[in-house]
Amino acid sequence: MKPWRLGICIAAASAYALAQNAEKSTELLFAKSDLAGALRTSAAELKHSPHDVNAQFVRMEAARLELRNRDVLHSAIAVLKETRGNDPRARIAAARIRELAANTPQFRAVLPEIAELLAKNTPQAITLSGAVLSAAADGTVLPGRLRLARRVTKWQIAGPFGQFSEVDFDRVWPPEENELRSARYGKQIREDIEVQSGELQLPEYLTHSGVYYAAGQISIPHSDQYRLTVESDGTYQLNVDGIPLLVHDARFSQQNAASVVEAEFSPGKHLVFLKLQASALPLRIWIEPVRKVHSVPLKLLAWEELYVNAATALMGGDPRPALKFNDQDSSVIAALKAEAVSQTGDERRAIELFRSLSNSDSRNLLSAFKVAETALGSEQYEEATAELGRVLKGAPAYPQTQELKFQLAEHFNWQTEQDTSLSQRLRLHPSCSALIDAIRFYEAHSQSDRAQRYEAMLATCSPRPYEFWEHLSLRGKHKLAGNSIRKYLGERPDDRQALIMAIREAVLANDVPAAGLYGKALHTLAPNWRWAAALADHPELILDSRSGYSAANDFYKPFVRDPFPWMRESDTQLSDNRVLINDRVVKLDSRGAWIYQHSVTQALNKRGIAQLGEVDIPRAVDLLELRTLKANGTFVEAEEGENKNIVSMPSLAEGDAIEIAYLQHVSSETLITSPEVLDFAFASSQSPTRSARLTLIRDHVPEPLLWRSPEVPCIHSEPGDDVSVTIWEIANRPAVQDEPAAPKYDRRARLLWLSMDRTQLEDPRAQIRNALISATKVSFRIRDLASELEGSSGSKINAAYQYVMQNIEEEPENWHDGNITSADESLEHGEGNRAATLVALLSALGYEADLVLASERGKHDADDKCTNARCYTHPLVRVALPDSGTILVDPQVDGVAAGALSPEVEGETALIIPRSQAPSKQSFVVAESTNQLSVATAALRLDEAGGLAGKMRIRFGSFRSAQMRKMLRSLPSRDRETFFEQMANRILPSASSVAATVNHEEDPEQALELELNIRASKFGQWNGSEVQLEEIVPPLRLGKIYATLPQRQQPVFLDTPLIESSEFAIDLPAGLAAVRVPGAIDVKSEFGDYHSEFITEGRVLKLSRRFRIPSQVIAPAKYREFSDFALQVDTAEKQPIQLRRTVLVQMLPDPAQGAHSPQPLH
Repeated sequence: MKPWRLGICIAAASAYALAQNAEKSTELLFAKSDLAGALRTSAAELKHSPHDVNAQFVRMEAARLELRNRDVLHSAIAVLKETRGNDPRARIAAARIRELAANTPQFRAVLPEIAELLAKNTPQAITLSGAVLSAAADGTVLPGRLRLARRVTKWQIAGPFGQFSEVDFDRVWPPEENELRSARYGKQIREDIEVQSGELQLPEYLTHSGVYYAAGQISIPHSDQYRLTVESDGTYQLNVDGIPLLVHDARFSQQNAASVVEAEFSPGKHLVFLKLQASALPLRIWIEPVRKVHSVPLKLLAWEELYVNAATALMGGDPRPALKFNDQDSSVIAALKAEAVSQTGDERRAIELFRSLSNSDSRNLLSAFKVAETALGSEQYEEATAELGRVLKGAPAYPQTQELKFQLAEHFNWQTEQDTSLSQRLRLHPSCSALIDAIRFYEAHSQSDRAQRYEAMLATCSPRPYEFWEHLSLRGKHKLAGNSIRKYLGERPDDRQALIMAIREAVLANDVPAAGLYGKALHTLAPNWRWAAALADHPELILDSRSGYSAANDFYKPFVRDPFPWMRESDTQLSDNRVLINDRVVKLDSRGAWIYQHSVTQALNKRGIAQLGEVDIPRAVDLLELRTLKANGTFVEAEEGENKNIVSMPSLAEGDAIEIAYLQHVSSETLITSPEVLDFAFASSQSPTRSARLTLIRDHVPEPLLWRSPEVPCIHSEPGDDVSVTIWEIANRPAVQDEPAAPKYDRRARLLWLSMDRTQLEDPRAQIRNALISATKVSFRIRDLASELEGSSGSKINAAYQYVMQNIEEEPENWHDGNITSADESLEHGEGNRAATLVALLSALGYEADLVLASERGKHDADDKCTNARCYTHPLVRVALPDSGTILVDPQVDGVAAGALSPEVEGETALIIPRSQAPSKQSFVVAESTNQLSVATAALRLDEAGGLAGKMRIRFGSFRSAQMRKMLRSLPSRDRETFFEQMANRILPSASSVAATVNHEEDPEQALELELNIRASKFGQWNGSEVQLEEIVPPLRLGKIYATLPQRQQPVFLDTPLIESSEFAIDLPAGLAAVRVPGAIDVKSEFGDYHSEFITEGRVLKLSRRFRIPSQVIAPAKYREFSDFALQVDTAEKQPIQLRRTVLVQMLPDPAQGAHSPQPLH
């Protein structure tokens, strides 16, 4: 061998030996967080061993963090080619290709290799086929003879059935009888949908309520075992040829985004039948033969193995393994955790992690881009500019970076930067949005040649050129747009969106025959769409708003009343303003409800002017009138300011009136689930009402079920089979004013809507249960939180309850409305719905937890019989215990123990709303089990000067503990001393020195305790040899609070339970004795009981007081009896204690000064 060749061999051997001892690329990436080193080392490893899968995998993942798309794609292709068996790295590689699937030069460059892999029947065929289809949708021209994985592309769909997607999914509906073979099921007509990508989506005109059915066919070439992969994270049930294969129930717990089932199929066509919720869409079903894949043991570094397992789980929709990583792990692992956090929906936490990674690793450009993107979206331009600058410097060829640069430059009108970023965007990713931006920019800068060139490219930027047609339409090129759409529809006649645009362009181009043909084609394709039916007969309606106030056809005009005659009437009720007209006209038809509201309110003095000076405009209405009316018949129109929802009224003087009139439309879908949106209150609670009228017009719709106040008369009824008119009216109604201590509920004359069809009544609990199931889905975030609470000491129920109470701020929500913040959202934002969060968290802990809605004492009129269950408003959570018992917890009251309830629900009726299993009973009376007893003890000493001092201990009952904790939380620390002094003065008047200690303030599971060291220097007033003591214990003042009127028209509401036991002992000075003390008092009635007693034991005077007056509502007929009871209690507490000196003691000077000891003086 020649010497120089020998030298080369020795050098190569030395280099290999050094490489064997050097750190591997996997260790550098996954353990050492050295991206640059990992890339260099992987390159060296690949040079030595071109088939090294681990080196290619490291190169792929490191390049992804550095936003080097070309390297990611080429490395991913290499991993797919080199892996054998069921290698999870191949699955990750295929997913990386799918991430980057777009009409870009980088993706088009690897498309032939993807086609080759698909031709060889790669195990990752489904993922790669999905990538190819995504790129095609973005405008990529696919090569011929591309072998994509088989999928269902032709669907039939029918629905919705039922009103509530969660509740009604358990019911059996007609399509299940014949697997959707019928063309019609009642009012629901089966529709055909064909989509080449296989992604079944719900047409926009179909509602998301109820249950849907879909059917399609798969062709099997030969008998074999096949695998069906369903891409959907929603709720569905899959049958093939009538055989149930898969139930994917995501109603109660979050599921993975893809599910797999295997079955043996014979050759021929097979029927795929789905029962599903709208939330399960988009949905796609792939089918492929089951491959015999041999499991090959992998030699992976420990950190790499953890990363691979977490990444594959995340791709399947399970973020939990990635969430277990530490924030301080290597850059690639921490980035995976940030992506997992983002997948759970916690974007704020995810961006915090990405920001930390961007700061700690300058090469982690993926994290920097995520931060820049979020900062720009939240208008944090300084951060967006800084982070984007880093990304542009390190990865200028990353297409999304140039898109972000254009958005930032457009915001600040940086023309040069807009031009350069557009050039890069059109080179790197010539998407439809990039072309539209380019056209707008170059047209604005008088570069029409360039704009026209990009306009021509817009026609082919997508296989569905909606943007192109919209662009032509906006420029008035309706004929050109119509020709393009006609050509497109020749190949895809089932495209509903294209047909809508075709109708519009034909109408705008005055091509009436074409518009009619397109309208009929759309109606045939979408027979369940009312708008399509209207367009079939009148295609010119395409130019109207879809909410279509024009369709209301001025239905209200015959019922509009003139307010001017009433403005001149004198007011006899001495009010600040009065309602002259409060009119509503409701027209019901097949599309929903048209509402006309007309209100006129007159200002009678300066206070009335101040109250009416600004008018709130309801949202989503068509404002018809807003003006100031003058008594002489003239008016002044109001002008809208910057805030369109609040308008200041012009030229308003005494005697003038404010008139507002508007139209509003409510869809039929909304009315089915929430008919209460039509509720109408005739009278005002603030002002007298001259006249209020409700007119109901029914046009070919069923008769609704209504409830009205007894004092609301029907003044006109014009029945008819097709159209009917009914009018109710009240007149000269005074303002509804509450008496002192009256229950707080609506006493106005009202008409309530219970159902849109009185012949088809729905259980009101069904809607609430539907909202409950939706809001309490156990997400991955909730599962992780439950795992943390599993390890807590003590009761898991208590731990879950206190966690929710301390971390979720309750938002005012009504379970009857159905719009409830989900448990997952509540945990993410720290505010929302506590009841939903608690039910979900307890369910994740393995408990059976249900919602209970209790009526609240004093919050509803007992005479209205709780119409449609509307009085049940207070949410509780019912938890089944392992010993078959149950416990109720109250998420509405802060500062109480788990199991303690608000006094306003104890003793009241409650509805059980089951989450999963139907309970044995539907309602029950909430037991009065909460300990509301407050116990006070005091050891006091009276001195010679009449001062009282000592120690007092108070253990508060549950509700009083909650009230005290709330007060203490709201107080700054500097104000606490003053608060306790004021409290001591209420107990002992003239208290001058107070020292307080609070126990269990931060532990709601314990009763709050308060210790007061107190001194009242002038408590007793001497009168010669006698001293009089008053109010040793704080008086109830029952009559002063609740019995102040001679008689009542409204009930009395005692909202706070008064339950207490007090034992006070006063040590008297020598020579002082009680000569008059109140006698023992026992007062008992149906309203409660009261007992007090004074006992003298030597020099100790003991007072014992006990009372129990529960929270209650007292009817007006019982008011006199209650007033007498309160008077007895108040009178008993006013009786003073008389003390008299029996031995006078002369206090002489100190013995050290020659004084004698005290001598009694007689």
